[in-house]
Amino acid sequence: MIAEARAFYCPPNVDYAVVFNEQPLGEIVRAHAQPSQVLRQLRARGWSHVLVNTMEMDRLRSSRYGFDPDVTAKLFFELESAGLVRAETFTLGGDPRPYVVLYRVP
Repeated sequence: MIAEARAFYCPPNVDYAVVFNEQPLGEIVRAHAQPSQVLRQLRARGWSHVLVNTMEMDRLRSSRYGFDPDVTAKLFFELESAGLVRAETFTLGGDPRPYVVLYRVP
């Protein structure tokens, strides 16, 4: 779960990252240059899905807290091109921008 700060009842094997903790996806991206390598690493870590709160990610990026510079909308576009599957996009009210995007790791 990326940039999602709501309280969820998640099993202990969920990687959870907001602005206040290390970003596991950012670490993977910095260690593996190619999107296909990143996807392999996600699978190797047992990730089946990636939930991204895109609005919160953008908000934090422009706040005093900042956000991991390597975890961006461009990154997810590149990962989709490499095979990451956009499973569902959620919007809020009448805003057409994605609020949360759920990806499936192939």
